[in-house]
Amino acid sequence: MPTPTNLLSPDDLIELTGSKNPGKQVEVLARHGIKFITRTDGKIRTTWQAVNTVLSQKAKTDDQEPNLDFLRR
Repeated sequence: MPTPTNLLSPDDLIELTGSKNPGKQVEVLARHGIKFITRTDGKIRTTWQAVNTVLSQKAKTDDQEPNLDFLRR
């Protein structure tokens, strides 16, 4: 299991973003607020810590918001 500061592998990045295209990877990461860098060769890099930070913040937000789905019926 990766430690929180390890870089995502290229395959992990593809799995996370759903794309092999660096431009699309940037769009997905930026849309979700995941910090990343673009290397001089155009490849995108991010860490597990960056991913997990965003996921944990989302989980906290989801837990704090009331579920009002029943009002939308």
